[in-house]
Order: sequence, then structure tokens, then C-alpha cells
Amino acid sequence: DILHIVAAPHYSKAIKIGYKRVLPVYRPQDILDVGKTSETNVILSIREQEISGLCNYIQKLLRYAARINVNITDLDKTFQEDSYLKELRLVKDLLVQIWQQTGVLKEVNILTDIIFLNKHDHCNAGVKNFVLSPNGEFYPCCAQVENKEDCSSGNLDTGLTYPNQRWYRIEQSNVCNVCEAYHCPYCVEINRKSTNEFCVPPSFQCRKSHIERKVSYELKELLKDCTLLKNSEFHCGYSSDILDPI
Repeated sequence: DILHIVAAPHYSKAIKIGYKRVLPVYRPQDILDVGKTSETNVILSIREQEISGLCNYIQKLLRYAARINVNITDLDKTFQEDSYLKELRLVKDLLVQIWQQTGVLKEVNILTDIIFLNKHDHCNAGVKNFVLSPNGEFYPCCAQVENKEDCSSGNLDTGLTYPNQRWYRIEQSNVCNVCEAYHCPYCVEINRKSTNEFCVPPSFQCRKSHIERKVSYELKELLKDCTLLKNSEFHCGYSSDILDPI
């Protein structure tokens, strides 16, 4: 049962040719066509420069979708934290409003996922998940397929060879291993590009995740009467003003 991830403008074509499971990816310019999809789970992909419109994009998508997976690209040390915090709080208020009016808890991964997690939830690239490239080589991550460096983890002839697998394990990170931002993507490729270490995250990634964690806790407090959250173990644990564990 294959999940096909396709750009939103090609959604109708994917359904027409017979794809059973389709996850459409929306860019801001595609959202006007959101009514053409019947999928309740979608991806919103925006650039860091488009964060000021985040709540507006999410509001439009939530008219049809039950869950939005937000992916923010082009992040770096110039990440606009104040603008992001402002937009997340607007999204928080939107989710509370929808729940109060309909009794339905809509999901936005960067705010709602951590409420239901009690351990790190990331892609496990290079540990449990690998990518098979067109040339027959295995790689820990699809982002590493086009790297000039040799990150191959074997091929169809040798099988998986797991070289340097410990580099990819979150347990090897003294920072991440004790962090409670369980929803953080812990992207080893972002780590490598930003710090030259697979298991050392850049400050901007930590700060982004802890801003999300802070607003998620605010959301949970406003949804105390939501039955879906009754068994949630999510709590702040330490000061919500701490954004960078280092």
C-alpha cells in the first residue's frame, strides 16, 4: 500500500490515474485550489520568508483538512523567532476556536503532535530508515543522495552495511538525548550542514522546536476539557522561556 506524496496542482491527475493513497503538498500559491482535494491529511510547505502568513495558510487548509503537516524550508540562523511565535499563537487560538465550535480537535503537527508524545519521534534516518537511490545505492536520507560526499550505506549487491550508524543515533547527542521537545524532527542532514556533526543540532533548530513546545503547552492548557487530551503526559518540565538547551 504505497503513499504517494504529490504537489497539490497534480493531485487530480494522481487520483485519475488510480493512486489510492495520496498526500498532497501545498505551497502558499496552491491554497486557492484546496477545495479540489478530498484528503483530510495534507502537507503545507513554506519558506522561512513566508512565515508571516502561516496562520492564514493554515486557516484556509483547515476548512477541508483534519491534519496539516507543516514543513518550513530555508531555515538558518536569521530565523525570525518573534514572527514565528506570533503566528503559532494565532494558530493556537484558531485550533481552540474550532474545537469550541465543533468539538473537533484539528491537528497541526508543530503544535499538536508533542501533546501525545512521551519519547522522541523523528525519521530515524540511518538507523531504521534508508533510501534506495536510482543507482542502486542505499543512503541514510533522501537529502544525502545528491551529496558530493560518500554517504552510501551499501547497495543492492552488498546489502545494508550500516557504516558509522552511531553518528545518526539520537542517543549519541548529549543535548538531544535529554531534551523534551519530542516532536523535533532531529534532522541529521540539517545538523551536518549547519554544525558539521550528524548528532549536533544548530541553535536555530533547537530554538524553533522550543518555541513550538512553549505554544503547545499553552494550547494544552486551553483544551483541558478535551477528552482526547485526558491521558496526555505532556508538561513543560522546565522553564518555557528556555529556547536553546546549550
